[in-house]
Amino acid sequence: AGGATTKKEMPENFFNKGFALLKASLVFFAIAILETIFVVLFKDTFNIGMRYTAIMLFIACAPPVVCAALYFAKYQPCGKRLKNNASIYNGVVAFIAAFILLVAVDLIMDVNLTQPMVVVKYLVIPLIYLLNIIVFAATYYLLSRSKV
Repeated sequence: AGGATTKKEMPENFFNKGFALLKASLVFFAIAILETIFVVLFKDTFNIGMRYTAIMLFIACAPPVVCAALYFAKYQPCGKRLKNNASIYNGVVAFIAAFILLVAVDLIMDVNLTQPMVVVKYLVIPLIYLLNIIVFAATYYLLSRSKV
């Protein structure tokens, strides 16, 4: 028939893993940018400088850049759908590890955690930001779970 080939539909129990990672990272990015905007709006209240904001923006931009690179490098365009929720477990473990690292860095930097604004600046805001790891993992799970 003229040598034209028709595009095969991907079986229902397969998905484009790179595209799912990209979509999950864009959800992460949107939430992280909203959190960054909130912090910038209250930067005088929290006594936050430009370096703090720049680090937040770097963290917000890193996952979409990495996941976009994976997607455009054709990372597993036909991956098998997940039947378990291991990505959520991995997200929770990564969150806990990052929180322990955050507390360790605060202790190494000898942050005075007796003042409320210092606690907000060095523990509460980063903790809320770290929750985006779980949001990323849950979004990826929802995009990659088995439909059967």
